[in-house]
Amino acid sequence: MTGYEKIKQLAKKNHCNIADLLVLAKQNDPFFVGSEVSKVMAEWFANLWQKFGYTTGVHLRRFHYQLISQGEAKKHYSKPYEKNLTTLPRTYQDYQRGKLY
Repeated sequence: MTGYEKIKQLAKKNHCNIADLLVLAKQNDPFFVGSEVSKVMAEWFANLWQKFGYTTGVHLRRFHYQLISQGEAKKHYSKPYEKNLTTLPRTYQDYQRGKLY
């Protein structure tokens, strides 16, 4: 059972909101992972990490720059991976989820 499932179950059992059980926002809490969306995000990131031949010691910004240099790079939901200020933090969320799977 994933952290996502455990927290949902605990919230239901205790008749409270999921947010009441989290320390961070849903998208940032490392224990609230395991939904289908977070699995897809993690797989997308992990596949590209392996494709680029990375192992350890690679800064996330390097991943970001390599990905945007690919031309028609796509995010896990098939939209273009854009070079803007919101893309890198979202990639970091994918990275966090990838580490947990």
